[in-house]
Amino acid sequence: MAAENPVRFLDAFVASLDLHALGFARAVCASTGRPPYAPAALLKLYLYGYLHRVRSSRLLEAGCRRNVEALWLLGKLTPDFKTIADFRKDNLQPLKAVARRFTLLCRKLELFGGELPAIDGSKFAAVNARDQNFNAGKLQELIDRADARLAGYLQQLDAVDAAGPGGAALSKSELAAKIAALQEKQDWHTELLGGLDEEQKQISVTDPDTRKMPTAHGMIVGYNAQVAVDAKHKLIAAGDVTNEGTDYQQLANVTLEAKASLDLEQAEVVAGFQTPTVLVLLCELGPEFAAKFPTARHFGSWLGLCPDNRITGGKIMSSSTRDVKSRAATALRLAAQALNRAQNHFGDLYRRWKARLGTPKAITAMAHKLARILWHLFKYRQPFDPEVFKKEEEKMQRKKLARLHNSAAALGLKLVPNQ
Repeated sequence: MAAENPVRFLDAFVASLDLHALGFARAVCASTGRPPYAPAALLKLYLYGYLHRVRSSRLLEAGCRRNVEALWLLGKLTPDFKTIADFRKDNLQPLKAVARRFTLLCRKLELFGGELPAIDGSKFAAVNARDQNFNAGKLQELIDRADARLAGYLQQLDAVDAAGPGGAALSKSELAAKIAALQEKQDWHTELLGGLDEEQKQISVTDPDTRKMPTAHGMIVGYNAQVAVDAKHKLIAAGDVTNEGTDYQQLANVTLEAKASLDLEQAEVVAGFQTPTVLVLLCELGPEFAAKFPTARHFGSWLGLCPDNRITGGKIMSSSTRDVKSRAATALRLAAQALNRAQNHFGDLYRRWKARLGTPKAITAMAHKLARILWHLFKYRQPFDPEVFKKEEEKMQRKKLARLHNSAAALGLKLVPNQ
């Protein structure tokens, strides 16, 4: 085996790990009985398959018999596909710990910059057909449809009884079989409906952990994979897989995991920005752009997101924004426009401005707000705190409620909360 072959690194890396401390099953064998395959050998095979994008346990089994690198790496051991699959199934948490150790090793070798991790999510379809995924509405519709079909079959039974033998398209025994099959399926749907609650709003039959979620190309039944990638060498610093349909609640978890993997003292989070938006801003402005502008107002003005007030004799003649050709400003405007459906403070604020000012002005105003937030984050090196905006949202709700009470009082009415 050549000295520069990557399998030598895999062999040395696995040899440096304390598999028992990491929690691998059968890392310490009993003194009696036949010894199992060493976890170190199976881990080497698993990492080798990951390196070459081979996930199938049957293909890994075949590689142990004909692949020279795999033969050298495992010392000519040939575990079967069931052993390989069980190793992966029984050691999920230890495999995560190995990934964390590998990340720390890359950190020591200075392969991670640790300055700009980008976090984003992707949806992956699971082995579960859409017709095998159910929610309360779908199950209730199927049950109602089965009731209607049962009523139709019962009417056909009455018609058969009235017409006598040979007078109907389906015999009495055939109709009875159809009714029995339909009732069995309806009972199954009723049982599934009884298993749903406030926490579990969906149920998948083939893969119980999957959920139906929206994507850019329609609905799929699958998983939402969150990944943090370091900008220096495009290496994955952290990852997580969830069945949540949106990314709103996933940013903090992946950020904390990336912070622990990269051994960072502090992680600055910019919420509400897609990865391409952040990359465009940093490529256009640089990571130290906040130092170039004395205040957030100067930064917003440079981007052309502030009103260009033209005053003559104390009278404002024009307040339109300047026409500035900036990819950073364009990226911020696109980010602002994407908040139209966001279920957070920024989305609510954008929709209020859109209703009062119109779409073009609302986009500019929201882009200006996002620019000011970015400037403060990079200027003072403080993490993004969504609690500040939650307090603003609560204040806005109190004002809205007070206006409703005043309007009701003017009409001689009184608002009563729902019990």
